[in-house]
Amino acid sequence: MSANAGAGRRPLLFVLLVFALTIPFYWLGDRQVLPPSFHLYAPAMVFASAIPVSLACLFLWREGGRAAVAALWRSVVDVRRIGAWLWWVPILLLMPAVMTATYLLTPLIGRPIADPRFPILVAPLLFIAFFIFAVGEEAGWSGYVIGGLQARWSALTSALVLGVAWAGWHVIPYLQAHHAWNGWVVWQCAGTVALRVLMVWIFNNTGRSVLAMALFHAMINESEFMYPNLGSYYDPLIPCLLLSGAAAVVVFLWGPATLARFRYARP
Repeated sequence: MSANAGAGRRPLLFVLLVFALTIPFYWLGDRQVLPPSFHLYAPAMVFASAIPVSLACLFLWREGGRAAVAALWRSVVDVRRIGAWLWWVPILLLMPAVMTATYLLTPLIGRPIADPRFPILVAPLLFIAFFIFAVGEEAGWSGYVIGGLQARWSALTSALVLGVAWAGWHVIPYLQAHHAWNGWVVWQCAGTVALRVLMVWIFNNTGRSVLAMALFHAMINESEFMYPNLGSYYDPLIPCLLLSGAAAVVVFLWGPATLARFRYARP
C-alpha cells in the first residue's frame, strides 16, 4: 500500500460529522430511554457505532467510487493481510493482560475487589456483539481517518490526534454513566489516547488491516466488561498507566515516524 494511500481524504470533516451525527444518541443517553449499560457507557453509544462505518462508505464512494468501498471491506474480512502470526499476540492478548495486571495491582493501591465474579459463560456472546460494533467504529477510524492523517503527519502525531478525537467522542456517554469527570473520565480518556497509539502501531504493521483493529477494539470492550463484576469494579487509573507505558515502549522501539519497521507491512 502506498504511503500516499490517504492523500485526498478529509479526516477533519469526517470527525466533525461523526460528532454532529452523534448528537441524537447523546440526547437519548441523557434521557435514559434505553436501560443502563454495565456501569461503563451510556447504551445509546452502542448504536452510534453505525455512524463511522456509514460515513466511511460515503466518503470513500465520493473519493474513489465502488473500488474504494470494496477495498475497505476487503480490509475488514481479509485475515491474510495481518501477516505474521506474532501480531495476533497483541491483537488478542494485550488487553486481557492489562486487565489481569490491573486486577492483581488494584489491592496494592487500597482498592480491594469484594466478591469478584467473572461471567465466563457470556464471554463469547459479548465478544461477537463487541466485534460487530467495533467493525462499525474501526471502518471509520482505521478504514478512513487514520490514512488521511498519516498522509499529512507522522504515525505518532496521527495516532494522538485520532486518540483525542476518539476519547472526546465518548466523554458525554461517560458522564451520562455517572463517572466523575475529574477522576474516572480523565484517566479513561488518557488511556484511550494511549490505546490509539498502540492500535496505529498494530495497524501499520499488519498491512493496515481493519480486521486487526476491529478485533483489538472488541478485546478492549470484552476485557473491560469481563472485569469484576461486569465492569462495575473497573477503574481506568492502572490501565491508563500500563497502556501509556506500553505506548512509550512502542514509540521508542519502532520510531514515531511510522511506528513500523518498514513503511507499511504489506504492499
